[in-house]
Formats: sequence, structure tokens, C-alpha cells
Amino acid sequence: MATVTTVGYGDIVPKNLVGKAVAVVLMFSGIVTLGLLTALLIIFFSFRSLN
Repeated sequence: MATVTTVGYGDIVPKNLVGKAVAVVLMFSGIVTLGLLTALLIIFFSFRSLN
């Protein structure tokens, strides 16, 4: 999962299943946040150019 999200754990990695699950949720929430921000900016500039 770290490779797919290009996060790369580095030196500190979660050892148990709960820690790994939290890491996966955090990675995907970062991707979703960036996607939503990009979509909002596209919508903002698209509607602004129509007026």
C-alpha cells in the first residue's frame, strides 16, 4: 500500500495490523483530500470562465 500511494514509510513502520490499517486509511485520505481540492479548483475556474 505504501508503494501504491508513493508514501514510503522510511525508518519508522507500523508493526501490528491496527497500525498498518491506520496507515492505509491515512494514505487514502490524503489522496482523497488532494483530489477534492483539485476538483473544487477546476469547478471554481470553470464556472468563473463561463460568466
